[in-house]
Order: sequence, then structure tokens, then C-alpha cells
Amino acid sequence: MSSTIQPSLFDPPYAAVATGSKRALQDDSELPVKKAGVRGAAYIEGESIAIADAFLVRSMNAITSSDQKAETFYTGIRDLVANGFIGTKGTVYPPNPSTKSRLWNHIQSHWATISAEVQVFIGILSPLLRSIPPSGTLRQQAFQSALEAYAKQNKNKPFKYFGCYQVLHDADKYKDHVDAKIRTTTSRTPAASSTTQTPSTHSTALDPDAVEAPDSEPGKTPCRGREPGVKAAKAQEVKDFKGEQMQRTLEESAKTNKERNDIMKAQKESFERGIASVEKLTQLIDQQGRLAREDKILQMDLSNFKGRVL
Repeated sequence: MSSTIQPSLFDPPYAAVATGSKRALQDDSELPVKKAGVRGAAYIEGESIAIADAFLVRSMNAITSSDQKAETFYTGIRDLVANGFIGTKGTVYPPNPSTKSRLWNHIQSHWATISAEVQVFIGILSPLLRSIPPSGTLRQQAFQSALEAYAKQNKNKPFKYFGCYQVLHDADKYKDHVDAKIRTTTSRTPAASSTTQTPSTHSTALDPDAVEAPDSEPGKTPCRGREPGVKAAKAQEVKDFKGEQMQRTLEESAKTNKERNDIMKAQKESFERGIASVEKLTQLIDQQGRLAREDKILQMDLSNFKGRVL
């Protein structure tokens, strides 16, 4: 069932967007429409999510797909966001007139930023999710750890495209887009062997729930190209290192929690032993007092007995 957002029910546009999440965003619907060629206002979160979903919508249409000229394709994305459209998951995006003033190449540049940041976040998150069960609190902790790791790697700047991640991470068209970028980058690197088959990166890097990706899609000829160059290999090495670093962080956190629990347990046992000692001492004091009273009574009886004998 599609989720419908009525423009008259909220202010500003995109206060509730993809995946049903509600976000408080600043209103730019009242900004004056700028003339062509003038740089527009900063992108708000809802507008970025709409651009990401519009990219998928345009890519799914054979006529309007990204095979056409960049200007035509990104102008189409701009017009979708400006006029309102239905997203790939049934979300209804209301018109956002301020987007109409943006240049197509600015839309293209912002989409490149969204895509790159989402890929970085997925690179951090994927190894964490593959090492835990598919549901439960550990999964939530993995997302939190990934967000903290992203901020740490970016000078404490938070990941501001999480809504875009929710729209893109499981979309086949986005995976195809990333695959195409990887193949383009690979084809520009020096060849180690002209007959080497390039391994497919489809879905595993982008789908955190995927365990293993096939070498090629059914019915398609595997892509043959050059082996990844030094730059691509180094990027993969950095990604693997980040995943291992996050895994070590989780393991160290679990170890610290266990040590803390052990200390608290020992303290509790020591406290309980102390209470038992106090209770034992109280009993001994009571017993000593009782014996003293009985001894006093015996002495009095003995004195009375001596008096009668004499």
C-alpha cells in the first residue's frame, strides 16, 4: 500500500517522507525563486531524499533512464521533485517549487554527493550486519556503531543522508548504478591481464543482508575487463580495515562490559558476606549478653544459698 502525503496536511514540504519516517525540516518553500544560473539554497534533508528517489524513478523508465544525456536526465529529476511525484516505495512527494530554480548540473553534483556518502556508510555498516543475527537489539547496536564510526571518520560530522540510505540501499537500480561506476573506474586503470575477468560487486557491497553475491546475473554475460588497479585495491583495503576496526571495537566493548559485570558481581558478593558477618556478630553479642544475665542470676542464687547455710 502506498503512503500518501497531502501537501495541505503539513508545512514545510517533505516533513514526512520516505519509509514513513517523520522529520522536522526547515521550510524553504517560501524562498524566492532564483533566476537560472544562480546557485540555490542549501539542500534540506527531505529534498535530498526526494532527489534520491527521483533518480530511481527516472532510472526505472527505459525512455528516461540514465543512458540519455546528463542534462536531460538530471533536468528530469529536478522537474519530478519540483512538481511532485510518486516514489519507488509508494511515497507521494508533494511539489517543492524551490527545486525548480536549481541548475541541472547542481542536481547532478548533489546526487553524486548523496551516492558517495551512502556508499561510505554502507561500507561501514555491511560487515557489522553480516556478523550478527538478522533481527534484535544487536542489529540496532550495529546501526548505532556505524553512525558513530562515520562521525568519527568525518570530524564528528553526523551522517545526514540516512533517509537516502533507506531509499537506496536495497534498490536494484542503485546497485546497477554503482556497478557501472565501478566498471568505469576499473576500465581506466592499467591492465594486468587483458583476459582477466572482473569479479562482480553487485549487491554484496550495497545490501547489508546479503551473504554472498553471484559472479554474474542470470542471463547476462559476465563483465570482462581489467583487474582493479592500485587505487581500487587500496580503497578496498581501507574498507576492509574499517570493517575489521569496527568488529574489534564491538568485541572490546563486549569484553569491557563483561569485566564491569564481573566487578559488580564481586562487589555484590563482598557486600553480602559483610552483611552475613554483621548478622553473625549481632548474634554473638546477643548470646554474650544472655550468658552474662544468666551468670548474674547464678551468682545471686549462690549468695542466697550461702546465707542460708551460715
